[in-house]
Amino acid sequence: MPRSDTRLTKATLWECDFGSQEDVAQLLSVFYTNRSITDLTIHQITNLEGVALGTCLSNLMQNMPQLQCLICSQGDLRVHGTRALHPGLRANRTLKQLYISSCKLGDGGFRIVADALVGNTTMQRILHSTQFRD
Repeated sequence: MPRSDTRLTKATLWECDFGSQEDVAQLLSVFYTNRSITDLTIHQITNLEGVALGTCLSNLMQNMPQLQCLICSQGDLRVHGTRALHPGLRANRTLKQLYISSCKLGDGGFRIVADALVGNTTMQRILHSTQFRD
């Protein structure tokens, strides 16, 4: 009997309360080694905001070339966090769907995200919720 493929392809981190950027980096490094995860949801991130959150997400996108869908909701990313996110968005060429919801981006943050995606031919869908704007 052939063995079925049971690799993990979707992961969700729900109500994440991180103590530091190093804690997040350590947790996310688990995903770097699992090359089968294509969809990642990170919801309600606390104790990590702005540049620290943007840097972690950027590193995630740069170290997970197979990532096709990233959902980040209810995180305190803001405009300065999207500047840190920019390199990861620019480098990743497999991401097809990006959902950033209730992350306090505002119009300035969304412009930074849009700028990072100039020339990207794989992105198919972007959702930006303006709820909880700056």
